[in-house]
Amino acid sequence: MTKIAIVDDSLLLLQNIREDLEATTKFEIVFTAANGILCLESLARLSLESLPHVVLMDISMPKLDGIATTTHIRALYPSVQVIMLTSSDEDNKILEAIKAGAKGYLLKEEPVTKIVTAIENVRGGGTELTTSIARKVFNFLQQTLIISDQQTQKKEKAIDLLTKREQEILLYLVDGFTYQSIADTIGISLHTLKRHISNIYDKMEVSNRMQVINKIKS
Repeated sequence: MTKIAIVDDSLLLLQNIREDLEATTKFEIVFTAANGILCLESLARLSLESLPHVVLMDISMPKLDGIATTTHIRALYPSVQVIMLTSSDEDNKILEAIKAGAKGYLLKEEPVTKIVTAIENVRGGGTELTTSIARKVFNFLQQTLIISDQQTQKKEKAIDLLTKREQEILLYLVDGFTYQSIADTIGISLHTLKRHISNIYDKMEVSNRMQVINKIKS
């Protein structure tokens, strides 16, 4: 039987979800808690064998919210999976929850059958997102990839603008060589080297070596 914990500051919601899940006869409710602090205290009192397999976690709670609590749970109890069950579909909350280690993100309006399926999927090693949430995550990832691709293209275009000599000097700059050692290595004067470096900065739209390094390695 799958062991469940429910964490939410709404006593009515706690009771309703508990009754719905227990009615399926698939789940044992290990404990309920009204906030993150009480959740962590309840977990600390349990033996490893008694820990819940899945925690249904609200986000907005007093004392310690669901995202911070999830971070603690994933660090202290790696075997315990967390599904966010919340009324918040704000983009930043979704991403923070996923970063914290949540394996699912459902809205409270979902029917109990959806919650049951999510618990089973997450316990089996999968993830579960409400359709609207999945769309938001997909759109964010898509936009991130577009921005990353644009940045890569811009970086490559800037490097292509450099002459062969400037590209050679750029490699030495990124590797941390001093101006004097670069000049000595490639056999030019320090004055000529600085002119090349100034051209590199202009073409790459930067103003110092650190910005060059960040741009190349980003």
